[in-house]
Amino acid sequence: MESAKSTAKTDVTTEDDSLTSYLYEISVMAKYASQQGKNLSADGFSAKIDKCLQAKEKYDATHESPFPSGVTIQDAIDVHSHLSKIIKPVTFDSLDATKPGFLNINRTIKVIIISTSVSLIFLIIMLFLSENLSGSSYLFKLSKYLKIFLAAWLGAGVYCLWTARHYLIDRTYDPRYNPTYLIRLILGIALGTILGLFGDQLLKQDSEIVRLSQTVMAIIGGFASDAVASLLARVADTLKAFVVGTDKDQIDAETAKAKNREKNSAATLLLDVKSKIAGCKLPEDELKSLMTKIDEYLND
Repeated sequence: MESAKSTAKTDVTTEDDSLTSYLYEISVMAKYASQQGKNLSADGFSAKIDKCLQAKEKYDATHESPFPSGVTIQDAIDVHSHLSKIIKPVTFDSLDATKPGFLNINRTIKVIIISTSVSLIFLIIMLFLSENLSGSSYLFKLSKYLKIFLAAWLGAGVYCLWTARHYLIDRTYDPRYNPTYLIRLILGIALGTILGLFGDQLLKQDSEIVRLSQTVMAIIGGFASDAVASLLARVADTLKAFVVGTDKDQIDAETAKAKNREKNSAATLLLDVKSKIAGCKLPEDELKSLMTKIDEYLND
């Protein structure tokens, strides 16, 4: 008996939590739709929203179950679904991730903003220090590599923020892409550093780019990591072609093998034919001409 009561109480609590969550999301989406001038009055929809908002206000004031207000979970789901269609492509998740104020912004974007700012500050410090260090000192060499790393970090961070800003302005930023931004940041740092360190060797044929400093190349590499990845892929393809040959070389080799097999089969057949012709009763001149043609094909 006690177990049945406990289970029933748990189910009621879960339903209350679900309804409360729906009502909160409805209030956020309804506020945004109203600010954007969306039409919410069609087919009495405005009255349904008001009913949900009143239930939420009552819950906020009393923290009692919102069910006595006359709003069911199905009612909330219907209103939530209709509001989602009205504000599309904006969603509740995107609204929640782009709330006004730096403290309310999506955590991943906040991390990228802070890390990009830190990389910029430290890069400025390293540029200042390197101007006052001797060119032969270990600290000077260390500062050189740190500048490249920080420059790549700065370029990668700027790209991520540049890409995300459109979604933040439109309030369509999808938190599901948080890992993508973090991966892009790490890739930008790695590939930008590679370009800064080895760009003069990878791009020997391009005199304009090679003239750029390593720090500038690292910033460009961090910002345009896709281009650096394509460059490395091209170098890898060249190396692969040098070791195992290109696809064309492999195709030509297979074609040549096929032709040799075909020619050997034909030669075997002709030799068999030649041996049989030799025993046939043909005019001597015709037999000699036929044998000559077979020999010419076999010797070709």
